[in-house]
Amino acid sequence: YDENTEANNVTFSLFQSDNDIGFYYQYNASDSEVLANAGNNVLTADTWVHLALVRDNSDNTIKLYVNGALNRTTSSTPDPTGGGSSVFSIGYGEYTHASSDQYFNGEIAHARVWNVARSAADILQYMNRSVIGTEYGLQGYWKLKEGTGTSVDDVTSNDNDGTISGASWSINGFDKFIFDFGLSFLDTIVDNDHHNGSILN
Repeated sequence: YDENTEANNVTFSLFQSDNDIGFYYQYNASDSEVLANAGNNVLTADTWVHLALVRDNSDNTIKLYVNGALNRTTSSTPDPTGGGSSVFSIGYGEYTHASSDQYFNGEIAHARVWNVARSAADILQYMNRSVIGTEYGLQGYWKLKEGTGTSVDDVTSNDNDGTISGASWSINGFDKFIFDFGLSFLDTIVDNDHHNGSILN
């Protein structure tokens, strides 16, 4: 892409940097906003981590939540702009500040994109559970559980299905972190994980 024009801005990334994560987006022409080492060493080998990044227009902040808890807040001005049509990537980023393309070294599951700023309560409530796909503001939800082939399904009505490129499915030894329950009226144990029961209206 040509980063020298606002109309071609396409990058909006949460990316891995060793055992840390960072955030990057483009704005205006030839400009960028980079938040490096945003997570304060939040990644550990062989350990599942839930990450939620929220950009809130109401107060021009970026909030990073790690496992449901607020980890860091930083100022975020100006607004991300441009790129009316773009390619959205999970686990891959092309950054103007990096010498080469960047790839995530690990497993990814249940990736979601919203067009509303999720609250701390929203993030904590849905951290370890799947969503239906029709929730307000949900623009894309990729469970990444197909296990075969090169296509990934967007379960929202937007049908932004994706294509696997340069990655492989992790089948044996992959511990699914989010469980898809219909209803659980009693406390339930699945794969040694305890889930509190509840009655849903």
